[in-house]
Amino acid sequence: FYSVRFDDPVSGDVNGLPVIYVLGTADEYNAHVAVIDAPAGNTSLVVTYFATQEALDAYGAALQDILSSITAAE
Repeated sequence: FYSVRFDDPVSGDVNGLPVIYVLGTADEYNAHVAVIDAPAGNTSLVVTYFATQEALDAYGAALQDILSSITAAE
């Protein structure tokens, strides 16, 4: 990538798990990074994707479904 920009991190939660989201762009791609705190064993999960706007429009709901399906490790 030649031009990478990220917004300030935003805190939230996924199914009760703390998460930090960082959104941005990398060249012509949308960039999304989510760091999810999964408390078992001091483990964090990093979910990231880079997608064109067209792909995000087509598959954004599926990406949100995947992110929303994450639950705490046991």
